[in-house]
Amino acid sequence: MLRRQSVELRELYKRGLLTEFRQVAMMQTIQDLLNAQGGCERIKNTPFSRQFA
Repeated sequence: MLRRQSVELRELYKRGLLTEFRQVAMMQTIQDLLNAQGGCERIKNTPFSRQFA
């Protein structure tokens, strides 16, 4: 989904519907979402001892 959004932003920029500043800001937001998703995956895959499970 994040890859699709990146492609869409690029297309909007090429068509002149987004300024360069807005494109960069939105791409940064997508990057932040990707980093958060990676963090959640790492937490999900972290083994916990039985008393915390």
